[in-house]
This record gives sequence, structure tokens and C-alpha cells, in this order.
Amino acid sequence: MATQRNTNLIPAYKFKPILDLALPKDGDEGYNPETKTFIPFEAGDDSTHSGYEYFDSITAATEAGLADEDTWPMQFFASRDVFDEFLETLAAYEECYRITDRWYEAFMLLGRSADQEGFVTSSEIAARFAEITRGLDW
Repeated sequence: MATQRNTNLIPAYKFKPILDLALPKDGDEGYNPETKTFIPFEAGDDSTHSGYEYFDSITAATEAGLADEDTWPMQFFASRDVFDEFLETLAAYEECYRITDRWYEAFMLLGRSADQEGFVTSSEIAARFAEITRGLDW
């Protein structure tokens, strides 16, 4: 006869994101869901962006269908220098944080990556973005 165990199972649940994307206010750089527009990120003394600011706006714009497969960096960044700053931020991101699934899904599309091989860490993602954008002329 099987011994009956007292179990205290965690109830089934459906995943709900804890936080919404941190999107800019009207007139700020990044994706604005109300106007469905994207103001490119710019360089400058007041324009140091954290990873999540870049990632949230780029993800929201990609989810909204605004990202051009070939020229998305020129849509989202005012210059090659700003894009390179983004790549540096992305490459170092996993030193302290992790890429969320929501960001990762958008990055997979932007990176034209069919699978995860060589596209797992933030530094690998940054390297892939650098590779596919080598020929872009701002």
C-alpha cells in the first residue's frame, strides 16, 4: 500500500510581468506608445542612458512593428557613436544584470537570429548586432 504524503502544492498560475516597460514621457528619446513614434537616442552630457532605457524602448518599438529589419539602428540611434555606446552598454549588461525574456525576444528578431547558438549572453548579442550593422552608413 502506498504511503500517503501530506503535500502543500503551489497552485497553478499564469505568468504576469511584474513591471511594465519603462517608456519615456512625451518628447523624450525612445518609443512613445501613445503617439506610436520613436525619437532616436542622442549623445550628449545629459543623454547617458541605462541599459533598461535602451532595451525597453527598442523592445516596445519592435513589438509595435516599427523596427525595420535592415535599418533599425538608424531608426533608434541618432548616430553611429550613439549606437556604439548602446553596444558597449549591452555587452557589459550581464556583469550585474540579466536580459529579460521580453528583451531577448525582440533582440532575436533584430539580430536575425534563428536560434540561440552564439546569441545567449549580452556580449554575444552585442557582437551579433555589430556584425550585422557593419555596412550601415549613417
